[in-house]
Amino acid sequence: MTRGGRELDRLLAGEIERRLPLVDRADSPVTELRAALHSLKGSAGLAGYPDLALVIGQLSVRLRQQDGSARADLVSLLSLALSRLNAGERALPTEWPEPPPGLCPSVVEARLRADYRATIRERLGQIDAVLSSHDSALLGLEKAQRSVHAMKGAASVVGDDVTAWYCHGLEARLRAAVRTEPSARDVLVGLGRHRALLALMIEDSARGLATLNALAEEPNRRR
Repeated sequence: MTRGGRELDRLLAGEIERRLPLVDRADSPVTELRAALHSLKGSAGLAGYPDLALVIGQLSVRLRQQDGSARADLVSLLSLALSRLNAGERALPTEWPEPPPGLCPSVVEARLRADYRATIRERLGQIDAVLSSHDSALLGLEKAQRSVHAMKGAASVVGDDVTAWYCHGLEARLRAAVRTEPSARDVLVGLGRHRALLALMIEDSARGLATLNALAEEPNRRR
C-alpha cells in the first residue's frame, strides 16, 4: 500500500471511531445521524472502498425505513472495518466478486422494471455476440467493456446497486486485462460465467447474491 493509501486508511479509521458512538445511540438525532452516514459513505469511497460505501448506503436507507435490525448491522459493519483498518488491513475481508458483508438484494421500482430489464437484456445480447464471434479477441474485449459500462449506468439509474456493484468490478477486470490477443481470449472465456450471473441478478437479485456467496464459499469447503 502506498503512503497516500495508508494515510487515507488512517483518516477513515479515525472518522469511523468518531462516528460510532452516534451510530450506536438509539436516540441519535436523525439529522446528525444522516449527516454522519453520508460523510462515512463518502470517506469510504474516497479511501478506495466502494464496497464499504455501498453497504453503508444500503444500511442508511434501512435506518430511514425504520428497519429494526439496521442499527445493529451498521454498528457491526463499522466495528469490523475499524478493527481491520487499525490492524493495517483492508476495511473489509472480501474482494469482488465476493459480496461484501451485509450487502442486501436490490429492489427496483415496479414502474421501471420492464424497461430496465429490456435494456440489460439488450446489453447481454451484445456480450453474447462477442462470445460467439470469431473476430479479434481484442476487439471483442473492447465491445464487452462498453456493454458492461452501459449496464452499470443503467443499474445505477434505477437503484439496482447490486448489479451496478457487480458491473463495476467486472468492468475494472476487463479494463485491466493485458491487451494481447491471447490474454483477451482468456478473459473472454471467463466472461461467459459473468454474463450468466448478471442475467440471474436482473431476474432475481436475491438469488444472484446467494449464488455469489455460494461460489465464494466453495474454496473454503474444499480445504
